[in-house]
Amino acid sequence: MCIRDSTKGASEFILEACDKFLDWETDQIYTINDELKERVEKAIEQMAENALRTIGIAYKEVSGNEDFATKDDKGVYDIEKSGFILIGIFGIMDILRKEVPGAVAQCKNAGIKVRMVTGDNKITAKAIAISCGIIDPNNKKSVVMEGSEFMERVGGVVCKRCRTAICECPRDKESARLQGKPMREDTIMKGEEFDAIYPNLDVLSRSRPEDKYALVTGLIERGPVSYTHLRAHETGRNLVCRLLLEKKKKKHGSYFYIYLNSKSIITN
Repeated sequence: MCIRDSTKGASEFILEACDKFLDWETDQIYTINDELKERVEKAIEQMAENALRTIGIAYKEVSGNEDFATKDDKGVYDIEKSGFILIGIFGIMDILRKEVPGAVAQCKNAGIKVRMVTGDNKITAKAIAISCGIIDPNNKKSVVMEGSEFMERVGGVVCKRCRTAICECPRDKESARLQGKPMREDTIMKGEEFDAIYPNLDVLSRSRPEDKYALVTGLIERGPVSYTHLRAHETGRNLVCRLLLEKKKKKHGSYFYIYLNSKSIITN
């Protein structure tokens, strides 16, 4: 018996896992050669430049006896990495909430640095950030970076005392009291590299929770910092008022950041 294994996800990853494609007109399956792969990659790039989220859909036939358990350090199963037949690449346009550009402008005028942290790919994330005013297209110093590159450059988060990512230091005051040990304090491993990146970092794309945590940890070390998300269904005016109210409660000289993920600035 033959089983069909279907998959969908970020177009560039799906394409990488495919060696064949389904021709919709002839219903025939053909090999993806270098020329065709380059054409598909160019189409993905063009859609992303127009703020389209690209999704790939593919499938492959399996017998059921394959290895479904082995996966890499990123949690991707080996069976998901190759042998797929590409069905298509789809571009999805999410409409920007009309109040977002104005809210971003008000935040900037109030001295609030706006950054976007998102799971979208680098090109799509940049296009969305430009459309809502987070990025000035004329600013050559603006940095858009993927989470994996950011973590590789800054070295991730480590214990300030042990200088390792994993240690036995207690993470809360009660555990520290019971164990008679100092509570763990997180820090960025490569602080100088972080200092070189963060002033101009406007968008962190393809980011995971640990990437965002590292960014916030580094900023708090250089703080004080107030950070927040655009809450669901919150209007731009409410957001600015809330942030300014928080700012009044802080001492002079504080840094203020608002973190927007792409889902929070588009219409669901």
